[in-house]
Amino acid sequence: MDVWLIRILDNLGFNTQYLTDHYDPNIRFLAPGENYKIYLPDELKNKGDVVVKKWKVKKGQKVYPESVICILEGGNNKFKFTSFIGGRLKYAYPAGQKIGDNNVIAEIVAYV
Repeated sequence: MDVWLIRILDNLGFNTQYLTDHYDPNIRFLAPGENYKIYLPDELKNKGDVVVKKWKVKKGQKVYPESVICILEGGNNKFKFTSFIGGRLKYAYPAGQKIGDNNVIAEIVAYV
């Protein structure tokens, strides 16, 4: 949620304390023409073989901020990858294949 919207709601008399306390500027929807590439999280780098265990969102589907898009697995670690970007999933790394430290796992583009 953008700061301008919080200001408008506040001016209209709504209680915006919860929104203000929980505002995260990184959580947003992509603007038209914008894209966002997702790489292997630092927590899973150098932890052995990491694979995409399961995709929760399929190519072409909408991705909403704070939704789990895939489950990554490396060694004994499972990692639910939560997106803070909203858009449409354009590219997804094949499930079951080993992910290199610098490989793009997914790409999210604005839905138009």
